[in-house]
Amino acid sequence: MSSDEDFSLVVDPSEETLDGLRALIEIEKSKHAQLLDDQAELTHSISETQGLNQQFKSRAVTLQQDMDQDQDRGRDQEAQDQERVKLMQKEELEIRQELDRVSAQLQEEETTMERLRAQADVFSGAPERSLVFQGVTGKPQDGVSFLMEPTVEYPMEGGTALITFEEATVAQRVVSKRRHKVDLGGEFYINVEARAVPITVPSSVQDPGLKPASDGQSYSEDKLYIHFSKTRHGGEKWTSATCSPRAELQSSASSRTTSPDV
Repeated sequence: MSSDEDFSLVVDPSEETLDGLRALIEIEKSKHAQLLDDQAELTHSISETQGLNQQFKSRAVTLQQDMDQDQDRGRDQEAQDQERVKLMQKEELEIRQELDRVSAQLQEEETTMERLRAQADVFSGAPERSLVFQGVTGKPQDGVSFLMEPTVEYPMEGGTALITFEEATVAQRVVSKRRHKVDLGGEFYINVEARAVPITVPSSVQDPGLKPASDGQSYSEDKLYIHFSKTRHGGEKWTSATCSPRAELQSSASSRTTSPDV
């Protein structure tokens, strides 16, 4: 056997025929069509994947925008809440200040009412005492009839003193000077104000229940006597003085109708 015969290829008898070639071509065409279908399907799958990817990206962007907007709204809401809290704290402070002011005014009003009530209760709080009238009585036709309106003077805060001078001109000088500084000795003094008050009293009024003046009251009367007896203060010799301490009513009688109430 020759060398050509040794390496000769064995050919399928069916491929050598025309029908065999045609069948082979059809097979290859079928494979090619299958490859084209696979390629088209793969391309479609890639396109769908890319579309989904694009949708996911768009959705991610939308979600990020929504999150940013939510954060912005949250920050705005927090700022508004803080501003509202500050406003409420300011209103609370103003209300507390108003309450303190009203409480202070109420306390002041209560103090004023208590002082006025104490002054109004001067007469009602005084114990009842029997008074003995020793004036002259008679029938209305025996004298000149006239109307008299009584004037009630309340004791001023700090005490009052009724001083009667022998001469009306002296009382007028004391009243014209108005304010006086009475030396109490040492570094102590009191400021008094002189006012003229008309008084109309019976000839004699006796009150058995009156107590003698205390030492402090006598001391004050002595100082007033010394002060208003000096001519440089506008005064001269005076006949009587009656002091009424704080929140205490005193009875007094005088024959003069014009005298300074200090």
